[in-house]
Amino acid sequence: MQSVASIWKRIDYFGKASFFFRLLGYLFYGLYLYLFVREYQIPLNIGHVLIYMVGFFIPWLYLYDYARHNNSNRTLIKHLTVDFFLMGFYVGFIHLSYIPSVLFIVCTITSYVASKGYKGAVRFLLFPLGYLFYLVFFDFTLNTDLPTYLDLFAIVYVFIHLNILAFISYRYSRNLHRTKSVVLKQQDEILAQSDELKAVNDSLVQSNTNLEKIVGSRTKELEAKKAKLAEYAFINGHQLRAPVATMLGLINLIAHAENEEERKEITEKLKYEVDLLNLTIKDIRLRLETDELIHDEMEALEESLSRYRKNLNLDDTL
Repeated sequence: MQSVASIWKRIDYFGKASFFFRLLGYLFYGLYLYLFVREYQIPLNIGHVLIYMVGFFIPWLYLYDYARHNNSNRTLIKHLTVDFFLMGFYVGFIHLSYIPSVLFIVCTITSYVASKGYKGAVRFLLFPLGYLFYLVFFDFTLNTDLPTYLDLFAIVYVFIHLNILAFISYRYSRNLHRTKSVVLKQQDEILAQSDELKAVNDSLVQSNTNLEKIVGSRTKELEAKKAKLAEYAFINGHQLRAPVATMLGLINLIAHAENEEERKEITEKLKYEVDLLNLTIKDIRLRLETDELIHDEMEALEESLSRYRKNLNLDDTL
């Protein structure tokens, strides 16, 4: 069995507020009934005892039931619904005069509004239903000549009830304002983080786009260079093949020369072919260097044109 302290810790604001209103209301009705019975010298019966017991135990039973259902709003509404019926029965049972009856109804309605708002206001109709339920078992006689102290007792109860209502409503409004401030602050932080993430994401998208452009441009350059290298390899191979073949042939002839004069003549031709090969190699190297220089000059020219266009657009903007 759980202790009252452990149950109290599990109850939320609405449950505690409803408990205080319910406990105060039932205690008042019990005291009022006791004073009423004593004033008119009505003998106590089992009905009086049951009403006293209900008034004492039902707030605690509701408190336990509300905690057992984990602060369920549906459970709270059921409890308040039963309250309307029982309080209507109390009003009928003790034969209140017109003014105190209205005050009790107003106080209970304000308790309900303080806990749940105006939604479900149709439950107010349970007041007259509880009153009519009393008339089924008891005769109805409206008392208009209640003693003054009973009227004053009712007025004091209303004053205490409304002050407690105002205090709890103030505490609730203050807590609600604090919670709202915290939620708004967290919302602003989330929005700021969202803006930062969006800016970072836009930057990443832009960087990715630029990277794709750079990769595409480099890929095209590499493909162009690869094609040019293939072309150079074909041309240069063709240009080098003839001198090399001639040199190999001349070297082969030297081994079969019949005299010194023929060997000398072949050597002269071999020297000529070597010089021709050297010129061919220099020509190839010069063309490669020229193409590279032209490529660098073209890149520098494109960069200059790009800066010029940016400056031109900036001047147009100003």
